[in-house]
Amino acid sequence: MIGVDSKIKTKLNELEVQLSALEERFVTKQRCFGAGAVEASLTPYQFTSAAADFGTEVQILQTADTPFETGKNFFDLRGALITNVSLFELIIFRLIWGTGTVAAAEAAGNYSDHELIRLSTLTIAGGLPAELTMPKLPTGTMNVWGKIKATTNLLTMSCVFGLHEYDN
Repeated sequence: MIGVDSKIKTKLNELEVQLSALEERFVTKQRCFGAGAVEASLTPYQFTSAAADFGTEVQILQTADTPFETGKNFFDLRGALITNVSLFELIIFRLIWGTGTVAAAEAAGNYSDHELIRLSTLTIAGGLPAELTMPKLPTGTMNVWGKIKATTNLLTMSCVFGLHEYDN
């Protein structure tokens, strides 16, 4: 019976560590930034698709852009506020991270795809928040890029980002 109790205690300790990490992710401060990784900038990044393919990547963060807050060791992009989309259609937004080139990062599978859709045909349709998923990355070491794919050539999307930073 003692062996069973120790296995349960070990599992409970593992779950407590995982729960603590999840809690930290949802209660940390968020920093918002626009083009050039300028905190609280209202100038959005702009992404352009190719015909039924991903357009050229746009660098969102360089290694020196993090941490935003001194002493933080990890970060992730938690969301985007989409301020404008040029056409009414489905968009795939790819978030890519790595220490070298964007091509090397993609080849290594260091990316996360997000489905987005413009819900209105009005010309001033924006302000759509999008939840982003990516792993927690070490500050000061990673580049982050984004690019979009849509069925139409030269579809454009503009957005600013939200970033969370963590101690551990």
